[in-house]
Amino acid sequence: MNIVSTMVGLSIMGAAAPSMMTMSIAPFEAQKRAQNLGAAESAAVTYAAKNEGADTLSAWPNGCTVASNGSAHTISCSHGENAYEQTVQRSFRTAVPPTEGNNTPPGRTFDYPAPTLGFTSTYCHTSEY
Repeated sequence: MNIVSTMVGLSIMGAAAPSMMTMSIAPFEAQKRAQNLGAAESAAVTYAAKNEGADTLSAWPNGCTVASNGSAHTISCSHGENAYEQTVQRSFRTAVPPTEGNNTPPGRTFDYPAPTLGFTSTYCHTSEY
């Protein structure tokens, strides 16, 4: 009886070993991906914050590329190798032309007039006080 239960136990372990191996290394793979994501995120966020509202773009970090569309830019940073490579993107704007009165850029017209005091982007209606 002991030899039969030993053989059954060994055959079950032989069939289950590959999935157990995958489960045992999964936390280490997740940790490596998280470290690479943190490095890529740090590079992208730092660059975007440094160049937000600037007149010109500075040199971007290693492993990063910048795509531009007028004054709007997107930085894409990657870190890691093979299956552990993580990529992030952050968008930002450089300096925009100065505005005229009522926050209207030169040469732009709108169908409706700009709100007057009492209703703007930072104040509520005067009836809501």
